[in-house]
Order: sequence, then structure tokens, then C-alpha cells
Amino acid sequence: TAVGLCNEKSDYKIVIKSLERHMKGNSFTSYYHELIADLYAAIGDTEAQRKTLEANLQYGMDYWRLAEYWFEQGNKEKAWEDVHEGLEKGEGRKIELYEVLQKHYQKRKEYEKIFELLQRKVEHNELDHGHSFKLDSTFQCLWNRYNKQNDYEGMCKLLEMRLRNNDIDLEFYKEAEKALNESDWQSFEADIIKNLQTRIQEQQQKRKQHGFYFSPIYPPSEMSILAEIYHYKKDSDNLFEIVKNNIDLL
Repeated sequence: TAVGLCNEKSDYKIVIKSLERHMKGNSFTSYYHELIADLYAAIGDTEAQRKTLEANLQYGMDYWRLAEYWFEQGNKEKAWEDVHEGLEKGEGRKIELYEVLQKHYQKRKEYEKIFELLQRKVEHNELDHGHSFKLDSTFQCLWNRYNKQNDYEGMCKLLEMRLRNNDIDLEFYKEAEKALNESDWQSFEADIIKNLQTRIQEQQQKRKQHGFYFSPIYPPSEMSILAEIYHYKKDSDNLFEIVKNNIDLL
């Protein structure tokens, strides 16, 4: 509303000064810096816009706004420096930084570097949406590429990565079954089952150690997933062993 009432540069500067006063001692400094930088951009003061963006480089989004500024100014070298620095030093959200770098590598068809980008995301726990690979843009980029190119080795690497990081559900089971050849699938399926069983046992053991016995009403997600897999396989014996003492799954 305040910006909508502005007609002259002096009007914008009044709003800027007001924001600067509110920013002092406020925990949302990144948000205020963004607002102020946008107002400087609106009046064509790019130098003040740059200084405002450079004054607050804490979060991944702060580095992205500065990189975006340099892209708009036509200084790609400086923009890429800020993208890489943001990945190294920025805190929190880095989706935009990863995305622009991924698209850059895609244009150059440097898919090995995109795989390294995915590895970095995993190592730093920076997938786009928590721990879900299937919701991550970099993983999906590689999966679609390997699938389109019939790159069996590449698809195997991605499946192994998801398994190692416990990103398992029935959909993952079906995708692996479809992608792998018969001999590889037999061993990989056994690894999926073993992974789920081990994690179920570990959770039950922890509950017992803390004096809490396993509640049949609220099974761990791994148990539900394992039951879904046995149901999909029509493995009635193993399915019954899981659900027989569990009201919810039964």
C-alpha cells in the first residue's frame, strides 16, 4: 500500500528510511534487506541496491539475490562466484542456487557434474524437499536423462543412492523392479527387504531400552512399507507375520 502511493524518488526514500528503522534489532533482517533492495531497484539506484544486498549475506537466498543482481547487470562471472559462495557459506534454503547451476550444466550437457551436485545435496542434507529424492529436481533431471538414454549404470547408481539413504517406499520398489535386470534385481530386492527389517528392529530395540514397548496401533513407517511390499508380491506368509499383531495394518 505504501509503495503504491509513491510517485517520486523522494517518496520511495521515505519508505526505505522507515524500513531501515524497523530493521534495526529485528530478526528478519534478510526480509527487510530484500524489500529495501527492491525499492532501490525501483528508483534505478543500482549501486545502493547492490550495497544493500551485499550487506546481508547469511542465508542461501541472500546469496541468490546477489547473484541474480549480477546476472541482471550482465556480469556472469561475478554472478557465478556468488552462486558457488552461497553453496559453501549460505545457511538454509539453497534451491535457487542449485537450480541455476543445474540448468547451466544441462545446457553444457555436463551430466557428471549434475551427479556431483546431487551427491553434494545428499552429503549436506540439502535436497529440495527434505529427504525425498523423488521430489528433488536434480535427482529427477538425472533419472529422466538416464532413463531416456538407456543408461543402465547411471540408473543403478541412483537406485543405490536412494537405498543407502533410506528413501524407500512401494513406488521405489516398483521402479527398481522395472529398471534392473533379473540377476541385479534379486540381490537389490533382498537389500531393500533387509534395510526395512533392520530399521524396524532398531526402532523396536530403542523403544525397549527406553521402557516403551512397541505399540500395535502405531507401527513405524518402515513396517507399513514392508507390509505394502509383501502385499504387492502376494507373499501372504510374510505379510501375515507383520499384520497379525497389528490392528492398524491388519
